[in-house]
Amino acid sequence: MEVGAVEVPSVENRSVEIRRAMTGAEVAAAEHLFDHPVHTEWAERFLTSAGHHL
Repeated sequence: MEVGAVEVPSVENRSVEIRRAMTGAEVAAAEHLFDHPVHTEWAERFLTSAGHHL
């Protein structure tokens, strides 16, 4: 497991891994979890801005 990742038990006795996205590429890799396609440039700008909420 990576630094910052947390394993959370699910209701079916399986585990879920939660990771903090640090780059636009990491956000894009999780695109299947979002409602719309990821704009990598937007994600990079958001993640590098001071005070972002993630």
